[in-house]
Amino acid sequence: KSIKFFEKSDKEYVATAELGYATDTYDVTGSIVQKTGVVPKFNEIEKALSRYQGRIRQKPPRYSALKFKGKRMYELARRGIEFEVSERVVEVKNIEILDFDACGLLTIKIGCSAGTYIRSIINDLGNDLGCGATLADLRRIKVGCFSIENAVTLDELKNGGLNRVRLTPVVIPDDEQGSGDRRDHKQ
Repeated sequence: KSIKFFEKSDKEYVATAELGYATDTYDVTGSIVQKTGVVPKFNEIEKALSRYQGRIRQKPPRYSALKFKGKRMYELARRGIEFEVSERVVEVKNIEILDFDACGLLTIKIGCSAGTYIRSIINDLGNDLGCGATLADLRRIKVGCFSIENAVTLDELKNGGLNRVRLTPVVIPDDEQGSGDRRDHKQ
């Protein structure tokens, strides 16, 4: 029930991209629309990624859950219906290259505002580099104040791990009654 309050929070991701080809969905589930086999140099990738920091204009993928005239865009795209995807402003707070290999696998960490499409950043990066790029793996590692580093597994909880965890109080607005009252909740 509390998750909806964090949808608008900043996020942090670890993303792995395959350079050298692009797909229609911007990830490995899609059909290949460009194949170059070209793997750019590390310094070219670094330079290109630096252009994505700060407030940027971004077009979400056609295959996304966003709506166009009341319909999910992925439904329209799957049916082959043409439509124009509107740009939006998002903020990329930081991008860090974690790993890059000669085969064209690039792993990056991205801190960004809510609504940022990592698939679009990867696709745009591939376009900028002239090689194509496809999202191969994406892990969300932080939402607002909740980080994977502070996560507790179910097994840890079952084995008394709750005693070793410091709970952080989180204040969540009480929207059910619309009174503006606030309740304290523990994560």
